[in-house]
Amino acid sequence: MQTYDIDVIRGDETVTAQLRLTLKGQLNLQKRFHASNTSEILLTAIDSPEKLAAVLGEALNYIGNTNEIKDGAELYDLLVDAGVRGDVGFAEIMTELGRHSGIFADEVAEGIQTMTRKTVEEGLKRLQGIAPDPAEETAEEAAKN
Repeated sequence: MQTYDIDVIRGDETVTAQLRLTLKGQLNLQKRFHASNTSEILLTAIDSPEKLAAVLGEALNYIGNTNEIKDGAELYDLLVDAGVRGDVGFAEIMTELGRHSGIFADEVAEGIQTMTRKTVEEGLKRLQGIAPDPAEETAEEAAKN
């Protein structure tokens, strides 16, 4: 079975977490979160700890897995310890999981990752005063007309 493999440090050893959202796992998530599709869950899990832990938990526990890690919250903490951070880091994990589980086509997964990186970069520039806020630009343009 195709999986998305992530190496993390657990105690003194490197452990590989093999992630896969099978159809059963997708249906479990859709039922739990009252969602009509798995894409929505993966994309909103980026900034929802409950969804993120649930997605990781389902992805760890597919039938026939040999994962030593079984808990999504534990995997989350190990990922943070390994340096995964914020929207960009978890967007990559969610989109790669979606790609390896047949939910996202390659170009869609890449597009989501690119869009997330650009959104975060633009937000940081606005916070630093380097780039104007698009909403302010629109208001200024409207005032000129």
